[in-house]
Amino acid sequence: MKETIHQFLSKRPTPKGLKFLIYITLFVQLFALIAPEVIPHLGLSVATLKKGFTWQPLTYLFLPTESHFSFSFLIQTAFAFYFLWFFGSALIERITPWKFFFLYFASGIIAGLFSIWVASLLHQDTFFLMGNSASLLAMIMTWNLLNPKATIFLFFVIPFRMGQFLLFVIGGILFLYLIHGDWIHLSYNMAGVIFGVLFTILFFQSPKALWKKYKHLFSRKKKVEIYDFATGKQIKRDELFLEEMLTKISKQGEKSLSFWEKRKMKKILKSRKN
Repeated sequence: MKETIHQFLSKRPTPKGLKFLIYITLFVQLFALIAPEVIPHLGLSVATLKKGFTWQPLTYLFLPTESHFSFSFLIQTAFAFYFLWFFGSALIERITPWKFFFLYFASGIIAGLFSIWVASLLHQDTFFLMGNSASLLAMIMTWNLLNPKATIFLFFVIPFRMGQFLLFVIGGILFLYLIHGDWIHLSYNMAGVIFGVLFTILFFQSPKALWKKYKHLFSRKKKVEIYDFATGKQIKRDELFLEEMLTKISKQGEKSLSFWEKRKMKKILKSRKN
């Protein structure tokens, strides 16, 4: 089976709903940099939620990850918008707009509230959350589960198998939080990943179907090919089994064969006759 290659070119029009989401996010982020006094009202924290700022689980998604302009801010923002456009366009085409927006906002809201709960357990009321990384991870996870064998061209140049890309992005983010002991952001991003898995199961594929696609990743058994050194031809497993059984019969007699060995021999011989 040939691998599917997904490459979204600039000639393909960006869906209107996604374009509006990108524009409003960009506007809010620029406004937050110009007028940083709005950030405490829009970002998500334990203290402000206790004060009744109930809109924050939604509005924090539109804020930048940093409250001041810097080189790292530029890099993070560029990647965030690129992934939002890249995977957002692909998912809207695959799963319809309303499901995409449900995935984006529901994953962000639930992950945000979960991180606030973890922060309250750790007695970190000053914890403050901004950005949409959990929503982006949920999008990437969903796309990967729907297209496990796909290859994407990142920035139209760099080929990535989706599984490799997922491990690279999620593994890198989680590793950074682990080595810094940042359990709140770790739980926040993990909640986004888990939401992507549950969303895919709820709307598209059963756990059994997903397991069939990915069980090879957890299997320790590897397919071993056996070759005849004299001829260079591959020896089939059935032929090897028959040879072993005939050797056993010649040395120990037919009675030495077990019920399952006899059954398998009959099955192989019957298939050869057909």
